[in-house]
Amino acid sequence: MANTTSFEPPAFNPKARDPRLAHWLKDYRPELFSERLYQSV
Repeated sequence: MANTTSFEPPAFNPKARDPRLAHWLKDYRPELFSERLYQSV
């Protein structure tokens, strides 16, 4: 007989964003951060 123990994967817990990122990117034009760029990543 097979073992039918249920298995739950660990909760997804991403790390907090680095607050310095917004500061580093503030001088870039907003047009650079398009949906196309997001989809390419």
